Formats: sequence, C-alpha cells, structure tokens
Amino acid sequence: MEASSGKRWPERKDLACCMCASHWRCEATATVMLPLSRGGSSAGDEKGSGNINVSTNVTLDLAKGVYAKFIDWDEQMFDRETSYISVSFSTAISEDLGQVEYILSDGTGTLTENRMIFRRCCMSDTLYGENNGDALKDARLLDAVSCNDPDIVKFLTVMALCSTVVPIKSNGGTITYQAQSQDEEALVTAASKLNMVLVSKDSNTAEISFNGCKFYYDLLDILEFTSDRKRMSAVVKDVQSGKILLLSKGADEAILPRCHQAGDGSRCSRSLILLLS
Repeated sequence: MEASSGKRWPERKDLACCMCASHWRCEATATVMLPLSRGGSSAGDEKGSGNINVSTNVTLDLAKGVYAKFIDWDEQMFDRETSYISVSFSTAISEDLGQVEYILSDGTGTLTENRMIFRRCCMSDTLYGENNGDALKDARLLDAVSCNDPDIVKFLTVMALCSTVVPIKSNGGTITYQAQSQDEEALVTAASKLNMVLVSKDSNTAEISFNGCKFYYDLLDILEFTSDRKRMSAVVKDVQSGKILLLSKGADEAILPRCHQAGDGSRCSRSLILLLS
C-alpha cells in the first residue's frame, strides 16, 4: 500500500495542476495580460499621451456653445439704464469669465459710469457747437448735412466706419450700438443723429444710410488704436465707386501731420482745443 500510494502521488499532483490550469484558462481568456518590462522604454506611452479624441473636441465645443447661450438667456444680466441684454459673440466667453480672479474698480465713477457726449466738432475751418455747446443742435451743421456737403459727408463717414462698434437691430427695427469703449459709441451715435446711420456691420461688410440713400463698404482691414500710433485706421472699399479708402481718427499730433491740407484744419483744431481747455 505504501509503495503503490507513493507512486500515485505525483500523478495526483499533475492532475490537480492540469485542472487548475484548465480552470484559469477558461476564466481568464477575456483578459489580455502584457509582460512586465522592467527596463524597457516608455516612448510608446509618451507618443500616445498627446492624442485627443475627435468626439472629445466636438463635445467641448458643444458645451461651450451651450454655456454662451445660457448667458444670452439670462434675464437678470442686463443694463438697467439702457435695457441692453447680454449678447455673447464668442463661445469662449465662458472660459474667459472663468479665468477672472480679481475685479479692480475705483470709487469716483470713472469706471462704473463713464459717459461720453459729443459736444463740438470742427470741419473745413468751421467750428460747430461753439455757441450752444451742442454740435448736434447747431443750425449750420444741420443745414450742411441736409445739403450733402462733401466735407461733412467724409467726416461723418469716418465717425461711422472707423470703429469697432457693432449695430444690433431689435424686432421693432430700432438700432442700438455695442462698443468696446464709450468714445466709439458716442461718435457712432452722434453720426446716426446727423443722418449717417450705421445699419449693419460684420467682419467683412458694412451698410450705411445717409439722407435716405444706402452705401455699402467692404472692410479690408482694421488697425487697432495703440499708444504708440495714437490713432486707429480702417481700410475700406466703396462698393459703389470701387475706391479704396483709408479712414483714420486719433490724437491731433498723430492725424494733422498726415493730412494733405493741414493748414486751415490745424488752426481750427487748435482753436477747438483752446476752447475746451
């Protein structure tokens, strides 16, 4: 018995190992196991770490678009004085707002209530608004506008086009303007009160209405205002005549030296500065 049982023990051990191996093979066939490499390179992992799924990118773009719509739909986000509602022109606005950590403002009202009002202007050696302090009510300027004076038309065209103002038309047909700065909004609004109305504008074209006539322009380029240039310029093409125009506005020391005839205009500009100082 002892001899026979001693011979069968290795057979039983082999049978148990085979049974365990068969069980493991049946249970673990769905799992792929890679050999553990202790000294290998991880170049493959580094190359694959920069890949982004297309579906992930599309999902993020859709999410940012929905966030921007939530800003448009927010009834409590509006200007109480003008009743302007919030309008998001970019889907990245939620990301930009999320990066804001500090808001700095003063208590004098310079940032909280910055109002710019168009009072006086000077064209062709004529100062408007000198008597009553409001150029928009100056009878001489109103007569020149109604007569389509060429200098007045050029001046008002620069006021309406040389800016980053975006007109927004309501369902009732009323046009309001949204601008990055108060001075641009004041100039475009003043031009509209003098019949030079900026009707529509996008990144490529602009439409202007003056004394009942429509004018269309192609916006070729915009040179933003900088402290070095001290001026802003817009390169436009008159669709009616085909002429390409350079419209500029800025500080007098930056504009007057570049004018073709700066003699009379320079004296008028100096007199206006002395009057306002």
